[in-house]
Amino acid sequence: MAHLLIHCSHLEYHPDPTNQLEFEETLLIEEFMQTIMEMMEVFDFVEPEDRHFFIGKFDEEIKLLNKVGFYIYGSCNDTLVNPIKYTELVFVKI
Repeated sequence: MAHLLIHCSHLEYHPDPTNQLEFEETLLIEEFMQTIMEMMEVFDFVEPEDRHFFIGKFDEEIKLLNKVGFYIYGSCNDTLVNPIKYTELVFVKI
């Protein structure tokens, strides 16, 4: 999932497609997404050796969200013919 996020240019997310989340849970997802988007902004500007740090941070953030009861799945149009890499995430409460 971390590699899917760091290589995309545009990120869409759907925090509650079933409309079953509590307000606090929606805030948790919003905070997660803010952190991820901030990391995505600086990823292209860091040295190659520092990218491993960010990949690890992406994975940590995803695992933390999993621990509080969310499963994240996504899709990406990452092909050689697509100039803009687009990723879409869906959050499911488990």
